Amino acid sequence: MAISKQAALIKITDVLGKQKFMTLATDAGDHLHTSLLCYTVSKDLHCVFFGTPRTTRKYRNLKKNGKNALNFSDDRNEERDTHRAFSITAHGIAYELVDDRDEYEALLIKRFPHLEDFYRDPATAIFRVKIDEYSITGDFQDVVTITTSRDFCKE
Repeated sequence: MAISKQAALIKITDVLGKQKFMTLATDAGDHLHTSLLCYTVSKDLHCVFFGTPRTTRKYRNLKKNGKNALNFSDDRNEERDTHRAFSITAHGIAYELVDDRDEYEALLIKRFPHLEDFYRDPATAIFRVKIDEYSITGDFQDVVTITTSRDFCKE
């Protein structure tokens, strides 16, 4: 049974709010690179925030080309996930935060207090991904795409 856009939006809100890890895919030019990251999301779902050291491959890739894909899932690595779990892919453009870094650093620290030293480290860059669209897949192959406005992020 196909999921409605309204049900998909509710599920996206639920999964992004409960999960703490995402997979980030960046473009290295001749190949793609993926990384597992902690994140937080704006209340309106238009932006995702994360930190990474400036010495990483993902940092270099994002500075060269901000296009990326994010993947979130509520799977439990069980056979029944084939029809129960949802996978959410978000596409957007990543920007390193400079002037408003402190505001979003604080949001990450609030969600991950055990990573405060990491986020406050001057060698850590804080990124905002302005989401263009979410595609949610449920029941193994039912896909719904929801487009967002990249013009703003509200907390």
